[in-house]
Amino acid sequence: MSSQPPSSPLRALQASTVFVNTALAGLNLGLSVLVVPRLLESPTPLMLRQWSGMFRRASRLLPLPTVLCALSYWYVAYATAAAARGRVPAAGGDRSRLLAVAGALCFSVLPWTKVFLVEINRKLFAKVKETEGMGLVAVGLTQEEEEGAKYLVDQWGLYNLGRSVATGLGGAVGLYATVF
Repeated sequence: MSSQPPSSPLRALQASTVFVNTALAGLNLGLSVLVVPRLLESPTPLMLRQWSGMFRRASRLLPLPTVLCALSYWYVAYATAAAARGRVPAAGGDRSRLLAVAGALCFSVLPWTKVFLVEINRKLFAKVKETEGMGLVAVGLTQEEEEGAKYLVDQWGLYNLGRSVATGLGGAVGLYATVF
Protein backbone atom coordinates (compact mmCIF):
# COMPACT_ATOMS: atom_id res chain seq x y z
CA MET A 1 0.00 0.00 0.00
CA SER A 2 1.78 3.10 1.24
CA SER A 3 5.49 3.52 0.69
CA GLN A 4 5.67 6.12 3.49
CA PRO A 5 4.88 4.75 6.97
CA PRO A 6 3.11 7.17 9.29
CA SER A 7 5.06 8.85 12.09
CA SER A 8 5.62 7.03 15.39
CA PRO A 9 2.90 8.93 17.34
CA LEU A 10 0.47 8.27 14.50
CA ARG A 11 1.45 4.59 14.47
CA ALA A 12 0.94 4.42 18.25
CA LEU A 13 -2.49 6.02 17.89
CA GLN A 14 -3.42 3.53 15.15
CA ALA A 15 -2.26 0.56 17.20
CA SER A 16 -4.03 1.67 20.37
CA THR A 17 -7.20 2.42 18.42
CA VAL A 18 -7.19 -1.05 16.86
CA PHE A 19 -6.61 -2.59 20.29
CA VAL A 20 -9.42 -0.65 21.98
CA ASN A 21 -11.72 -1.20 19.00
CA THR A 22 -11.27 -4.97 18.97
CA ALA A 23 -11.56 -5.17 22.77
CA LEU A 24 -14.87 -3.29 22.57
CA ALA A 25 -16.08 -5.60 19.82
CA GLY A 26 -15.23 -8.59 21.99
CA LEU A 27 -16.97 -7.14 25.03
CA ASN A 28 -20.07 -6.37 23.00
CA LEU A 29 -20.03 -9.82 21.41
CA GLY A 30 -19.77 -11.35 24.88
CA LEU A 31 -23.03 -9.67 25.85
CA SER A 32 -24.93 -11.39 23.03
CA VAL A 33 -23.13 -14.73 23.04
CA LEU A 34 -22.47 -15.27 26.74
CA VAL A 35 -24.70 -13.03 28.86
CA VAL A 36 -28.04 -13.08 27.01
CA PRO A 37 -28.29 -16.91 26.84
CA ARG A 38 -27.67 -17.08 30.62
CA LEU A 39 -30.30 -14.39 31.19
CA LEU A 40 -32.86 -16.40 29.22
CA GLU A 41 -32.41 -19.32 31.66
CA SER A 42 -33.55 -17.15 34.60
CA PRO A 43 -37.11 -16.61 35.82
CA THR A 44 -38.60 -13.61 34.04
CA PRO A 45 -38.52 -10.97 36.83
CA LEU A 46 -34.92 -11.89 37.68
CA MET A 47 -33.97 -11.95 34.00
CA LEU A 48 -35.40 -8.47 33.50
CA ARG A 49 -33.57 -7.09 36.54
CA GLN A 50 -30.32 -8.64 35.39
CA TRP A 51 -30.80 -7.38 31.82
CA SER A 52 -31.46 -3.89 33.18
CA GLY A 53 -28.28 -3.96 35.28
CA MET A 54 -26.24 -5.32 32.37
CA PHE A 55 -27.67 -2.68 30.04
CA ARG A 56 -26.97 0.20 32.42
CA ARG A 57 -23.35 -0.86 32.97
CA ALA A 58 -22.70 -1.55 29.28
CA SER A 59 -24.33 1.70 28.20
CA ARG A 60 -21.90 3.57 30.45
CA LEU A 61 -18.87 1.60 29.28
CA LEU A 62 -19.18 0.95 25.54
CA PRO A 63 -20.53 3.96 23.57
CA LEU A 64 -17.92 6.63 24.31
CA PRO A 65 -14.84 4.51 23.52
CA THR A 66 -16.53 3.28 20.34
CA VAL A 67 -17.13 6.85 19.15
CA LEU A 68 -13.58 7.79 20.18
CA CYS A 69 -12.28 4.90 18.06
CA ALA A 70 -14.22 6.26 15.07
CA LEU A 71 -12.83 9.75 15.63
CA SER A 72 -9.33 8.36 16.07
CA TYR A 73 -9.53 6.36 12.84
CA TRP A 74 -10.78 9.45 11.00
CA TYR A 75 -8.00 11.60 12.44
CA VAL A 76 -5.33 9.07 11.45
CA ALA A 77 -6.91 8.78 7.98
CA TYR A 78 -6.78 12.55 7.58
CA ALA A 79 -3.22 12.81 8.90
CA THR A 80 -2.04 9.94 6.70
CA ALA A 81 -3.61 11.47 3.59
CA ALA A 82 -2.26 14.94 4.43
CA ALA A 83 1.26 13.59 5.01
CA ALA A 84 1.13 11.61 1.78
CA ARG A 85 0.04 14.64 -0.26
CA GLY A 86 3.16 16.47 0.85
CA ARG A 87 5.55 13.68 -0.18
CA VAL A 88 4.50 11.25 -2.86
CA PRO A 89 1.37 11.56 -5.01
CA ALA A 90 -1.25 8.95 -4.08
CA ALA A 91 0.91 7.44 -1.32
CA GLY A 92 -1.21 6.70 1.74
CA GLY A 93 -4.44 7.08 -0.22
CA ASP A 94 -5.47 3.45 0.16
CA ARG A 95 -4.46 3.39 3.81
CA SER A 96 -6.34 6.58 4.61
CA ARG A 97 -9.46 5.31 2.83
CA LEU A 98 -9.32 2.05 4.79
CA LEU A 99 -8.93 3.95 8.04
CA ALA A 100 -11.91 6.14 7.12
CA VAL A 101 -13.94 2.98 6.47
CA ALA A 102 -12.85 1.56 9.85
CA GLY A 103 -14.06 4.78 11.49
CA ALA A 104 -17.37 4.60 9.65
CA LEU A 105 -17.87 1.00 10.76
CA CYS A 106 -17.28 1.99 14.38
CA PHE A 107 -19.59 4.96 14.10
CA SER A 108 -22.31 2.85 12.44
CA VAL A 109 -23.28 1.40 15.82
CA LEU A 110 -25.07 4.68 16.63
CA PRO A 111 -27.61 4.56 13.78
CA TRP A 112 -27.86 0.76 14.17
CA THR A 113 -28.80 1.24 17.81
CA LYS A 114 -31.31 3.97 16.95
CA VAL A 115 -32.97 1.91 14.22
CA PHE A 116 -33.02 -1.55 15.80
CA LEU A 117 -32.51 -1.36 19.55
CA VAL A 118 -34.08 1.79 20.98
CA GLU A 119 -37.64 0.46 20.67
CA ILE A 120 -36.67 -2.92 22.15
CA ASN A 121 -34.91 -1.12 25.02
CA ARG A 122 -38.02 0.96 25.67
CA LYS A 123 -40.23 -2.15 25.79
CA LEU A 124 -37.80 -3.99 28.03
CA PHE A 125 -37.59 -1.10 30.49
CA ALA A 126 -41.40 -1.03 30.59
CA LYS A 127 -41.36 -4.75 31.44
CA VAL A 128 -38.71 -4.11 34.11
CA LYS A 129 -41.00 -1.48 35.66
CA GLU A 130 -43.98 -3.91 35.53
CA THR A 131 -42.06 -6.60 37.42
CA GLU A 132 -40.35 -4.33 39.99
CA GLY A 133 -42.53 -5.42 42.91
CA MET A 134 -42.37 -9.11 42.10
CA GLY A 135 -40.03 -11.56 43.71
CA LEU A 136 -37.47 -13.59 41.83
CA VAL A 137 -40.07 -16.04 40.51
CA ALA A 138 -42.62 -15.14 37.86
CA VAL A 139 -45.69 -15.40 40.10
CA GLY A 140 -48.45 -13.26 38.67
CA LEU A 141 -47.16 -13.18 35.11
CA THR A 142 -49.11 -14.85 32.35
CA GLN A 143 -47.42 -17.24 29.98
CA GLU A 144 -47.67 -14.61 27.22
CA GLU A 145 -46.01 -11.96 29.41
CA GLU A 146 -43.15 -14.30 30.27
CA GLU A 147 -42.65 -15.33 26.66
CA GLY A 148 -42.88 -11.70 25.52
CA ALA A 149 -40.16 -10.62 27.94
CA LYS A 150 -37.89 -13.52 26.97
CA TYR A 151 -38.53 -12.81 23.29
CA LEU A 152 -37.51 -9.16 23.75
CA VAL A 153 -34.29 -10.08 25.57
CA ASP A 154 -33.53 -12.63 22.85
CA GLN A 155 -34.21 -10.01 20.15
CA TRP A 156 -31.98 -7.54 21.98
CA GLY A 157 -29.16 -10.09 21.97
CA LEU A 158 -29.68 -10.80 18.27
CA TYR A 159 -29.69 -7.13 17.21
CA ASN A 160 -26.75 -6.39 19.50
CA LEU A 161 -24.75 -8.86 17.37
CA GLY A 162 -24.98 -6.31 14.54
CA ARG A 163 -23.11 -3.80 16.66
CA SER A 164 -20.48 -6.41 17.48
CA VAL A 165 -20.03 -7.26 13.81
CA ALA A 166 -19.68 -3.59 12.83
CA THR A 167 -17.10 -2.83 15.51
CA GLY A 168 -15.29 -6.10 14.82
CA LEU A 169 -15.10 -5.32 11.11
CA GLY A 170 -13.90 -1.82 11.99
CA GLY A 171 -11.11 -3.37 14.02
CA ALA A 172 -10.20 -5.81 11.24
CA VAL A 173 -10.10 -3.06 8.60
CA GLY A 174 -8.14 -0.82 10.97
CA LEU A 175 -5.66 -3.63 11.64
CA TYR A 176 -5.27 -4.30 7.93
CA ALA A 177 -4.62 -0.61 7.27
CA THR A 178 -2.11 -0.52 10.11
CA VAL A 179 -0.16 -3.65 9.20
CA PHE A 180 -0.15 -3.50 5.41
